Amino acid sequence: MTAHLSIYEDFADDHGTPGSTSTREADIHAAAYAEGFEEGAAAARAAMEEDRAGDAAALLQHLQEMAFGYHEAVDHVLAELSPFLVTLVSHLLPDFAATALHPQIAALLGEEAQRAAASPLTLRVSEAQLAGVRQLLTDPVRCPVDLIADPDLTTGQAILSRGATETLVDLDALCGRLRDTVTGLLHEQQRKAANG
Repeated sequence: MTAHLSIYEDFADDHGTPGSTSTREADIHAAAYAEGFEEGAAAARAAMEEDRAGDAAALLQHLQEMAFGYHEAVDHVLAELSPFLVTLVSHLLPDFAATALHPQIAALLGEEAQRAAASPLTLRVSEAQLAGVRQLLTDPVRCPVDLIADPDLTTGQAILSRGATETLVDLDALCGRLRDTVTGLLHEQQRKAANG
């Protein structure tokens, strides 16, 4: 017969009985297994905690980049709108005040006519608005009004008085507040853009 070389590991104990090991060896193997298991579990927990911390840091970084991008976009839009807003408050609002005065006066006169038809009304406007308001007063629905040119009033102002009561229509002040608001907004945007 030919001798066979064993290519497989032999699990026999010293007595030639396969699979029997001493109790002490089994305890050593079990302790080593438990220790290795605990070390592996601890390493897995540490890796998971490290992953969570990395994910939280990445999320925070992404949110900061988004916030920066949002503020950068707002600054860019305001910078692009600045010429339009400056034109709006310096040219369009004053023209609006001059043309919007007539409807304001008409509404005010209608209210006053209903309150006291017997009391005389006086309307003071600027020289530049006198002709336009006079034309407005020729409407037969309106009440009789004494129209007076007041050199102290601008084209966006009118004063309606009845007895001791006066009502001021001041579209110039309204336009001024709008202009101040827009100018303040643009100034704040420029300051933020300069300071980063």
